[in-house]
Amino acid sequence: MLLTASINMGEIGHRSPYIYGIVALEFPALYIGQTLSAIGALGRLAQHLSSENGNTLRKRIADAYNYAEIELGPIEFAAFKLPDRTEFSNRVPDYREAVEALVQYSILDKMIRNDLACPVISRVAFNPLTSQHLVKIQAGYATEELFGWACSFLI
Repeated sequence: MLLTASINMGEIGHRSPYIYGIVALEFPALYIGQTLSAIGALGRLAQHLSSENGNTLRKRIADAYNYAEIELGPIEFAAFKLPDRTEFSNRVPDYREAVEALVQYSILDKMIRNDLACPVISRVAFNPLTSQHLVKIQAGYATEELFGWACSFLI
């Protein structure tokens, strides 16, 4: 069986701060996350696709659709690179999680307003940093990019 993936930028495998989205096409479902993986956003995607621990995507889809376990099928993946600033590149994920929360809830709001029937299966909580200007600006950029990307698969 031939398995394929198309990557438009090799940088996606570099250690950098990212907000990413995964669309599971067969279910459908949208997952929004953040990472500073040593092997970039692709490293975090590999964890999601794994049958080992860290496969949050599979668990969330199974929960959303009331399955004990799932075979994932085709997915689409995109990553928005955050600036290489100390706030986002720190091992402590608070700033990235603040951006992630704003992006997730903004995308959910846009999906509702545009009558897109796709569950957002990721979970993240707001933290005090969501009110910071830097976080709001980056969340706005990431939301526009990831929402536009996700819509191409959900419409």
